Amino acid sequence: MRTRATACAVATLTALTLSAAAGTALAAVYPPMARWAAPSAALLVAGALGIGALHLGRPLKAWRAFLGWRTSWFSREVLLFGLFLPLATLGAVDAARRPAGSGPGPATLAAAITGLLAVGCSAMLYVDTRRASWSAGQCLGRFLGTTLLLGTAAGVCVSRSPFASDPSSPWAGLAVLLLTLTKLGIEQRLLRHWVDDDSSRRTPLNKTARLLAGPLGLLSRLRVASGLAGALALALLPLVASAPDGVAPSWVAAIGATLCLAAEGLERHLFFVAAGVNGMPGKGAT
Repeated sequence: MRTRATACAVATLTALTLSAAAGTALAAVYPPMARWAAPSAALLVAGALGIGALHLGRPLKAWRAFLGWRTSWFSREVLLFGLFLPLATLGAVDAARRPAGSGPGPATLAAAITGLLAVGCSAMLYVDTRRASWSAGQCLGRFLGTTLLLGTAAGVCVSRSPFASDPSSPWAGLAVLLLTLTKLGIEQRLLRHWVDDDSSRRTPLNKTARLLAGPLGLLSRLRVASGLAGALALALLPLVASAPDGVAPSWVAAIGATLCLAAEGLERHLFFVAAGVNGMPGKGAT
């Protein structure tokens, strides 16, 4: 039997990889990113679907997940991510054949839209459990925010690599910072429900807030610190690039994107453990 720690780790890795795949597909819409982003999205979603099969007691029967698409958010998620994989693959082939810098092809656009819809279904899967800390605002804000943030951060990072010919717009780094601040604001709203030990007011949201402020406090602070550090590094890239004898922008971009990825991994881990889950939900949708 899988331990709770293992189940949370698998759920965290799956959710983070799926969001990264969808975010990378969005980055592929930006012409200079298409050649690397489209194949990366296909590889990420293939890996995520393989990891996600570990949630299932009988992985060989995973195909049955498609059957409940009319009532189950899980089935809709699997269906959309299953569609996302061939679309991203077609987008990768199309991007490789198109002239450098040309606009995205139909497959790339379809993959980006399908990825966003699939991430929305992932969020609704948890909303449907009716857990107090998994409200629609929390889940949709976190999941879609991670998708946009990681896609933008990856785009900034790759555009600053030695192999890129067209650096990203300076606004991209600021977008990462804005997305980070927005996400942190959504997450910190849970702490409003914290009350002290002597209070008689105990609710599920209070329990989550107490966990985030107490036993999980160190991880929570690491999440905030790494997220802000990564976002600031990417936002300040134009200044770094303009310095005559400063640090190489490619290194700053790589460190910033890595910190953003680590922060989102911590956020998703806290999302699960602060709610006291033992695995991935799979209830029917309403």
